[in-house]
Amino acid sequence: MSCRRLRFATPFLLLAAILAPSITNAAALRWNNPAGGNWNVPGNWLPANLPTATDTAVVDLPGTYTITVNQNVSIAGLRVNGSASGTQTLTAVSRTLTFSSPVTLGAQCVANWTSCSVTGAGAIANEGTFNLASTSIAQALSNSGTLVVTGTSTQSGALTTVGGSMLRISGTAAANGQLTVATGFTNNATIELTSSGAATAATLTLTAGTLVNAPGAQINALAGSGGARNLHAQYDNQGTINVSQALSTNRASTDCTNSGTINVTGGNYTVVLSGTTPSWTTTGTINVAASRTLTLQGVVAGGAGMNYFYNGGTFGGAGTIALLNSTLNLTSGIASSMAHLDGTTSIVNGPSTLTISGGTTVQMTSSTINAPAVVEAGATLQMASSDFTGAVTNQGLVEYTGACSQNGAF
Repeated sequence: MSCRRLRFATPFLLLAAILAPSITNAAALRWNNPAGGNWNVPGNWLPANLPTATDTAVVDLPGTYTITVNQNVSIAGLRVNGSASGTQTLTAVSRTLTFSSPVTLGAQCVANWTSCSVTGAGAIANEGTFNLASTSIAQALSNSGTLVVTGTSTQSGALTTVGGSMLRISGTAAANGQLTVATGFTNNATIELTSSGAATAATLTLTAGTLVNAPGAQINALAGSGGARNLHAQYDNQGTINVSQALSTNRASTDCTNSGTINVTGGNYTVVLSGTTPSWTTTGTINVAASRTLTLQGVVAGGAGMNYFYNGGTFGGAGTIALLNSTLNLTSGIASSMAHLDGTTSIVNGPSTLTISGGTTVQMTSSTINAPAVVEAGATLQMASSDFTGAVTNQGLVEYTGACSQNGAF
């Protein structure tokens, strides 16, 4: 009896071993048309079926061709990689793309997704060129290639930028470019804000969390074809921010820090604080080129609660540091020889010393200096309807115009 059971079992096991690879491979449908074509043609796939929710669509056929996704797609996964040659382009316009398993866009892939909604549990890894135009992505996205965003696009899942990659947000002749990211992320690569074809805006917005610009990473506001550049995020800059076109940072109730470098060279940079207990702190390097301005602005007239902190590092250049409705707190001494300093309806607090360097002029309008101050020989401090509540050591010229007060030691 036992021998008969063994003879029956052995053919069954052999049959299972033969069928198992076929069952596994059946889940992968491969593109089979070297001329490209429409997604919804069964004959373009091998086997000749359309990929379904249990299938992984694989595009690894050598050659240069375009696949047009001309229907909504719900599949397990997508792999556009492994081709020995050519460029494989995957184009989708106004489609819902659902992936329950990972998506890989290989180095030879160009993905053009316009006005699409991308959903599902399958994370997306881009190694090629990924062009998003007015598209929303709900799952995690890792970019180690080139990610170009035009129109108004959103990223709800986690965003990862790998060293050597590029995230470019670009305005076009047709529309502004905007990417809104729902969570904080670490930038290990290069982020560009630019435009082409018209003077249109480019904006990166984080609705929550912190954008960490890692050491060696860059955020570049480029001139492009003109237009505004916006970095509306709470950021921790440990790398470099280069301002070659007018840039604005404005997100309520944020605490921004700079321990890296901010170069204001080809355009002005305006930081706006608002909301609950906002702050901006620098211990790094601030370079403001001649004829350029870094404006530290608050939304409260008089500047109370709109706190900027200079805690050390380099703060200046040949350009201007302008205070507008803000409070500059000096936990490290600052001198106007580092940068031209102007204040309007603002406050300068100590405990460290504000030095007006010889050969420079500082103007404070409707403002308060609540820090110890030294006016060196050959220096001019112009107080227009402004108050001194800190101690002043004057070796140069202090001019009072309008209604002013001097409450500190003089």
